[in-house]
Amino acid sequence: MELGILTEGINEVIATTAGACRKDESRGESESTTTTNTGNDALPLRPNAAPMGIFCRKGRIRMRVYRGTHTEENMRRNGWVVANVTHDPVVFVETAFGDIGADRFTEITHEGTTFWRLKDCEAWAAFRCTVLHVSEDLSVFELHPVAEEIISCEVHPHNRGFSSVIDATILGTRYVMFNDPAMLEKIRYHRDIALKCGSERERIAIKKLDEVIGISVD
Repeated sequence: MELGILTEGINEVIATTAGACRKDESRGESESTTTTNTGNDALPLRPNAAPMGIFCRKGRIRMRVYRGTHTEENMRRNGWVVANVTHDPVVFVETAFGDIGADRFTEITHEGTTFWRLKDCEAWAAFRCTVLHVSEDLSVFELHPVAEEIISCEVHPHNRGFSSVIDATILGTRYVMFNDPAMLEKIRYHRDIALKCGSERERIAIKKLDEVIGISVD
């Protein structure tokens, strides 16, 4: 299978999906970022974004997603996901711990299906997805590429600060989910690298991470 914009290994992306709004959320949604399910009691769809790792091994593309998350529920229900490539570390922190506004998504349509991508992503790839395996904690999906686009060809020299924001964010989600104090030492390690090696965006991302997880790591 062609990997397209993805590469062999684990690709850290922002995954966008869509799920039905709750009834108290459906009013005021922008028409440009919602669509309607079929059925008399249909509610608008609300786009969702979350950092995810996409596994590319020996030509196969897979995702392992925690059960009960919006991303997992939306993928199982709708059968699609969009991988967004971005080098903005702040977006990884924002989408890991909360929802971003509908105005930060853009609709795309392929063969009659509407998907959502991040408005400010540098590239995106849309996939059909099928469930391979379900355990108590995880759902494993096989991804099948259907469309992609490279929006920006800007070159990004590797920055250790950016990589450490990604690692600290992943550890932060595990700290919040499992309340595991062992994560704190690892968060401190990557936090220090991000502050030392990163740009202003990495420093903003780390500050947001400090606030979101509700701890002081100094």
